[in-house]
Amino acid sequence: MKKAQKVAIGLITAIVVGVVVMVIAGHGRETTDDAQIEAHVVNISARIPGQVQKLLVADNQQVKAGDPILELDKAELEARLSAAEADLASARSGVEAGESNVSASVSRLKFAEIELNRARKLNKEGVLAKAELDSAINQHDQAKAAYDTSVASLGSTKKGGSLGAALARVQQAEASLALARLNLSYTTITAPINGIVSRRSVESGQMVTPMVPLLALVDLDDVWVVANYKEDQLEDIRLGQKAKVKVDSYGSKTFEAEVASIGAATGSKFALIPPDNASGNFVKVVQRIPILLHFKNLKQDALAVRPGMSADVTIFTK
Repeated sequence: MKKAQKVAIGLITAIVVGVVVMVIAGHGRETTDDAQIEAHVVNISARIPGQVQKLLVADNQQVKAGDPILELDKAELEARLSAAEADLASARSGVEAGESNVSASVSRLKFAEIELNRARKLNKEGVLAKAELDSAINQHDQAKAAYDTSVASLGSTKKGGSLGAALARVQQAEASLALARLNLSYTTITAPINGIVSRRSVESGQMVTPMVPLLALVDLDDVWVVANYKEDQLEDIRLGQKAKVKVDSYGSKTFEAEVASIGAATGSKFALIPPDNASGNFVKVVQRIPILLHFKNLKQDALAVRPGMSADVTIFTK
């Protein structure tokens, strides 16, 4: 046998052996390098406009849920709160004054009725002159008119009387006071979750407005992997299957994980302009399905994983 033939046979044998080894090694597992680390990222913004008075955190600082992050200037809102408290006190005094007038008119009317009954009795007995009886009747009529006026003045909420209007002013003042207190509470912005301060764009003295992100909090207590597998790799993938994750930043170090959920659609379906295969320009492209994997016993130590890191994922399907 010639030397060239021996070399050819050796190469073919090596290729066959390599293919067999790859098939055996790849049996019962699905691997992709299209994966990255994910975590909850919460953007923090102000709920009211204002000027930053105190910035209480620094870049990459760890904070706990409820910790203050920054404080806005409170002077204007404190003044509005004081004004709302004064308006409420004034509205309540108006209601109290109306109720006091009714109470006083009731007392005067009762006294006038007693005096009128006494005068009628004395006049009937001939002890009291008619002029004095007429005076008692006149005083009773005046007290009755004052009573009717005070009651009509108070009225009801539905009839639009003064008491109804006063009660409406009280309710409006109470709502304004509650809103003033709420806005004042918004001057202190606190952390909604445990996390690391990231992407901070706010400084002390800066004017801020609602809906504009000031910084982000990254929750490293709940980190997961999203692996985008080709659609022809999904046949044997099931929930709960074990997996290993190799993060590019740490070379050969691997992390244990398991399949937590499988995406409901391909990534292309959520694109800004999804493909439309019915348009007549159909070119078949293998699609990818996102698969979410949870780490098992992940310790965020010196070899910490961070959102956005690239990774290789192998799911053991057998």
